[in-house]
Amino acid sequence: MRQPCEQIGEVPTKIDFTPKISEKYVSAREDCSVAEGIPVLGSKNAPDAAMLKAGETIAEMLRQIDGKLPGLRRSMVQHAQRFAVWPDAERRLDTCELCKTIDPFFDCHSHIDSRAGRDTSYHPEVPQCVEGGGGGGLSMPTSFTEEYGIPYLEADGTVRDSFCGTNVVAHEFFHSIHDVGIQDVARPLFLRIERAAARAVREGLYVHHPGARDDGCNDDFTRCVAYEFIVKAHMLWNGFPADPREFPYRSRSEMKAKAPWIAELVFEMFEDGTWNPSLGAVIETPRDQTFGLACRTAPGSALCGAPLSAEYVGPPMAEVLARCGGSCWTEGDRSHPPHVPSSLLLV
Repeated sequence: MRQPCEQIGEVPTKIDFTPKISEKYVSAREDCSVAEGIPVLGSKNAPDAAMLKAGETIAEMLRQIDGKLPGLRRSMVQHAQRFAVWPDAERRLDTCELCKTIDPFFDCHSHIDSRAGRDTSYHPEVPQCVEGGGGGGLSMPTSFTEEYGIPYLEADGTVRDSFCGTNVVAHEFFHSIHDVGIQDVARPLFLRIERAAARAVREGLYVHHPGARDDGCNDDFTRCVAYEFIVKAHMLWNGFPADPREFPYRSRSEMKAKAPWIAELVFEMFEDGTWNPSLGAVIETPRDQTFGLACRTAPGSALCGAPLSAEYVGPPMAEVLARCGGSCWTEGDRSHPPHVPSSLLLV
């Protein structure tokens, strides 16, 4: 893995953004170029270490996915995608109470985007009390999270108590990659993710935000259900088991064995390697977003702070696909072949 930019600087004037959270930036690009990278923005109170970790995470995601889907990084840059880091000190703790006065049905508890303390009023592209997180398109090009979701280490090498246990940067920025980059450069894959989400729901393998009230998601799997299904699959692939009520598998190995067609889908975007987006952050007791798990109960996962273990990763995808006869899509889904570069498609 190449090292990302390690310099924090002032935000160039060509990045038009609210002053509240654009007082400094780091580029998620190893040569620090804003033109070729994704700017990570933060206020003067955002810890440099948090911004650097966010940049490192985004750089590695783009490296892997651009290697599978050439042109994706360029698409993300051309569509002005960026990431913002909130320091914990700038979080409001009255968001739930405030938003319930505006919307009596505002959901404060059931999933990560609606927990008390997430103040979307700090985000200039998201109206107050409208949940945000993963950006996309031209109307909301900025993804964001607080320190809460960034696994940066303290000077003594430990992870702070306020860290939620999962790398939320990897979650939220993938929404932007899905909505912007994949839709732009790999349209057949984008459409197949929608079919996969419908299949996963039909087969009882995915439940959208279990326990939360219906937040208006459409039932044709063209947006939020598809987006949350594939982000949970990607996060599991890269070391973070989900709430078992939402997505049941505990490791990449288990997903390869029990739902190889989902593993095949994720493999079209990510390498089958040992990358841990929370390297060094050892979770010894369950945290807010580890769903009762810690390193001891999820051995070899990202919660252990080391590269993902062979036991967690499972057999190479070449073996998995060979057992399926080359592709694990069945029951009519073979009509949707693996991604073909758009340059090779006849139109």
